[in-house]
Amino acid sequence: MEDNRRPRCPIPRTTMERLPGYLNFLRMQTGPDCERISSAAIAQEMNLSAITVRKDLACVASGRPRVGYLRGELIERIAQVLGSGECNSAVVVGVGNLGHALMCYKGFSNYGMRVLAGFDIDRRIAGAEVDGKAVYPMEELAPFVQRTGARIGILAVPASGAQAVCDQMVDAGIRGILNFAPAHLRAPADVLVRHEDFAVSLALLAAGMESRADSLPEKGE
Repeated sequence: MEDNRRPRCPIPRTTMERLPGYLNFLRMQTGPDCERISSAAIAQEMNLSAITVRKDLACVASGRPRVGYLRGELIERIAQVLGSGECNSAVVVGVGNLGHALMCYKGFSNYGMRVLAGFDIDRRIAGAEVDGKAVYPMEELAPFVQRTGARIGILAVPASGAQAVCDQMVDAGIRGILNFAPAHLRAPADVLVRHEDFAVSLALLAAGMESRADSLPEKGE
């Protein structure tokens, strides 16, 4: 991997957020003409500046001017970054409609992540299986985390119970929480919480569409 030796530099959060997009794009490129790819080509397809792409990829791999990156090795480097470390096993807490869908989602494996099991307070749900994964009652969360070493929890419960479930996850040994509940969570400093709100994402998308429409010239100008 002489071309793509990874420089030693911290990776900014904004870069980490763009890496999955790069990875998906690179995986879609096939054929002998795609063995190498330039930052300019990536930038054009992803509607980013070439400077942004070069800075992002500099934290992952080394390319060559006018030659670009070896696509296969760049895919491997990005996948290593996104799936690195020991935090590659997760549990889903709250196996309603959203939790059920998350347990069935196959895309986690693309980033070195695997969902081991689900947990729910509803006894009608606990004891069942979703996509071959067991659903346990909440009182079994801590023993399961200790037994399997799972460090990430995906929280998919109503807002009213989100903080209490967050506390249970922290006490069980979870150190990273992906929160889909529309609620602010308080967690210790050594627990990383990331919030995902579909309503906010849709609102931002709508606002962006309006902003873009306002900036476009009127027809006939």
